[in-house]
Amino acid sequence: MVNQIIICHRLYRAERLHWGGEVTDILTQNIDSLVCIINKQLSTEACRYSEQTEATFFFSSLDSLVREELPENLKGVEFYYVAKKLTGELTSFFPDEKKNTANKVATPVFLSKKGEVFTIYFDLPLALFWERSWQQLGSIFISFLLLLFLLAGIVYLNRRQRKLVSLQEGMMQQIVHDFNTPLNSVSTLLELLRENTKGIVSEGERKKYDLMESEMNNMRRASTSLLSSLSQICDTDIEKKMFDLREGISLLIEEQQWANRNKKEVRMELDYRIPVPMIYASPVHLFCVIRNLLDNAVKYSDGIVDVTVQCYVKGNGIVIAVSDKGKGIPKKWQKKVFMKYYRGENRKRRVKGFGLGLAYVKKIVKAHGGKVGLESIPGEGSVFSIYLNEW
Repeated sequence: MVNQIIICHRLYRAERLHWGGEVTDILTQNIDSLVCIINKQLSTEACRYSEQTEATFFFSSLDSLVREELPENLKGVEFYYVAKKLTGELTSFFPDEKKNTANKVATPVFLSKKGEVFTIYFDLPLALFWERSWQQLGSIFISFLLLLFLLAGIVYLNRRQRKLVSLQEGMMQQIVHDFNTPLNSVSTLLELLRENTKGIVSEGERKKYDLMESEMNNMRRASTSLLSSLSQICDTDIEKKMFDLREGISLLIEEQQWANRNKKEVRMELDYRIPVPMIYASPVHLFCVIRNLLDNAVKYSDGIVDVTVQCYVKGNGIVIAVSDKGKGIPKKWQKKVFMKYYRGENRKRRVKGFGLGLAYVKKIVKAHGGKVGLESIPGEGSVFSIYLNEW
């Protein structure tokens, strides 16, 4: 933008210098004869004018005659006439309004019949400059608009790229984060298997169980390390297709019950009121979202965990709502819980996590063109609602 302004300023100066030379040449060539004509007219009608009106008549007549000598493309030039004594004292000026002559072009000094010297100042109005140079100015303006458009496009693409990278990062972080739930389920099943086969299997078989448990712990450490160091990923897309939502949620509920079998008493219920079991969305990411909400419901509930998953039609879309009777979320935290890495007072409560889950939930639902809602009362529980307008 600065460059465009500089170019316009230079163009104005060049044009001003060019037409200034034209006007000066015309005045220099014609001023003596024009002054002579006016002086003759004043001599024949001297008795009609006072000293003040004579000066006004002189300059107004000179202004009219000067303009007659100008070509059509210079008719819009503004003239300002100043008369001074030889001592430099200002005696008269025309038009009546006194103007600043600092930035105007001045002609050589001319002599009046009274021995006064007068100077003609003139300037190029912006309207005349535009009339004479509109094509050049128009091209500069168009180039400026194109540059502005390109810059806006670059900024838009940059922001969009950042959002995509952020979304991809969040997706991968959540996928790694979700490894813990199936790992817990397998760990619980392994523990049950060891108890049920106690005194039955050989020492060699028991060592295999120990090896399986060791590998499970290694996977937990690897997922934790990957999650903490992961900054970005590539080529992760939300691929939509038809899938059985009711069956998928039922499996997630069963998974949660197995994963927490020896830790908490988990009661989960599915209230499915959508007319059809099949919907169109990304099964991988949508089930990750629901798993995350179920994880949180279990994690932030003390004693018996009571969770209900409701699925129903609302308007043209569907709602998947996960409600619990847990600790609830204070109103001042409810907007912040969807921010990445925000964990509220969970650090003080020593609740494990990275603060990624709900941020991921919001991103995935938004990528589906949907919305996430939260209603919570501290001490009574929370309801997280997912609204999908396309299903």
